[in-house]
Amino acid sequence: MPIATAWKKQTAVPSVPQTTLEATLVALGISTDRVRRVLIGPKRSIYVLDAGNNRVVILSASWTFVRQISEIGQGPGELFDPYDMAVDRAGNVYVIDSKHRVQGFSSEGKFYGSFRYKGECLAIAVNGRGEYLLSQPESGSLIAVYGPNGDYRRSVGALKTSAEGQLKNVANRVHIFVTSKDDIYVSFDHLGVLQKYNDSGHLQWEQTIPGKQVEHLRYIFWSDAIDKSKSGIVLTTSYSHIPAFYVSFNVFLDESRSRLYVPLNDGSIYVADAQGNAVRFLQQPRGAVDFYNSLVVDNLGRLVATSVWRGVLLIMPARPA
Repeated sequence: MPIATAWKKQTAVPSVPQTTLEATLVALGISTDRVRRVLIGPKRSIYVLDAGNNRVVILSASWTFVRQISEIGQGPGELFDPYDMAVDRAGNVYVIDSKHRVQGFSSEGKFYGSFRYKGECLAIAVNGRGEYLLSQPESGSLIAVYGPNGDYRRSVGALKTSAEGQLKNVANRVHIFVTSKDDIYVSFDHLGVLQKYNDSGHLQWEQTIPGKQVEHLRYIFWSDAIDKSKSGIVLTTSYSHIPAFYVSFNVFLDESRSRLYVPLNDGSIYVADAQGNAVRFLQQPRGAVDFYNSLVVDNLGRLVATSVWRGVLLIMPARPA
């Protein structure tokens, strides 16, 4: 039986309004390489994970350079191929890299500790209790929660039963967004599914991202195609060694407007309300080839995206109705 039958295509795909987006490169005044994440910190400062340069860059709310945190290396306080980062409410930043570790830095760049985790982890978030949320499906749940000292505390989220065999852990990779109230939004990287958990880790709702384009991306992930990279971004980690086609890349909630933003592998951005109900797709102009891997809203209410190849971009329209 083909792998694609593990995820059945919907018989009726809801229609979602579409708007063509415009992307403008932000002049940061510094050279970046493989930007993987952008986040907003205290006083609307902007944190950029410049993965190719193995550092975190902090910018002011007006996009002026403030400082660099860390540099390449495998020792304490150094980064080696960082995957993701999180910023707490005090401006401290936490980074995961290919050495299976979480490292913490103050907003001034002071290294103050780390801990190692087992297995694969491609996403991190932090809540108001100072706990780290790591995407670790190998642990038997979607998210493993650790205390400030790296002590395991609990798990959040059941694995999807539709995933089987060698793709089980890969299919259950998620990215995470934690709100100011410690609610947890989850986006399945390879399934196009969104979930919300409350601060106690109880599931509030689950929504499958609708639309023919998402159904197509989801089908590619489950298909037996030999070279899926022809259809979008495929990641093979040094840990799993399984080439995995992405459906979505991240999730962000603009709490001021109750809007969820999810960048997709076809270069579009899915917009939903805070309950996961579809609002619209922001579509790439015809012929464009950008892929956005993270999103935030800046101090002026503009949608900001990162592109691994191009850097940091402003996306218009920023706030669809």
